[in-house]
Amino acid sequence: MIKFETMVGGISVGMESTQSNNDAFFNVTDKKHATKANEIVAQGIYYGYIKVLIDGEEQFGQYQLQIVAAQWLRYIELFEQFFEKGYVQAEVPSYLEVKRIDDETLSFHIKDSLFVFSYVEFIKQFIHDALEYFIYHQQVTNDGMYEDVVAYLRQWQSKLYLAE
Repeated sequence: MIKFETMVGGISVGMESTQSNNDAFFNVTDKKHATKANEIVAQGIYYGYIKVLIDGEEQFGQYQLQIVAAQWLRYIELFEQFFEKGYVQAEVPSYLEVKRIDDETLSFHIKDSLFVFSYVEFIKQFIHDALEYFIYHQQVTNDGMYEDVVAYLRQWQSKLYLAE
């Protein structure tokens, strides 16, 4: 299955290339890095990337460090387009295309690889991982800046569960 992990750590400057296997970066919700993650997230604005894993395998390889919340908001915007049109294509950070095949499946084309997923399971995982990030961010920063994003994602989530 697919997983979207929020990676932080390393250096704190923007737009620098990094390899996804760089040991200086870690999943923001990884409990073994909780203290360091909390220090980074408490800054409010911090850089990192969203690692895309399919069956545990890293997909993009290289990333551009960006403000993490802005990156998640870009992904959410792409998925909104996908919901409306059944298709979306972008460079985030490499070629990405998501297309609805039928009511139950979608294709996920990333770089040179094509994957087919259950539509509902794919969307549930995306929403879960986005919520996990935004809720964590709010808890650490004590900032309600993304309350509307959390509410919006929960609304998507409830629609998916009602559709089943």
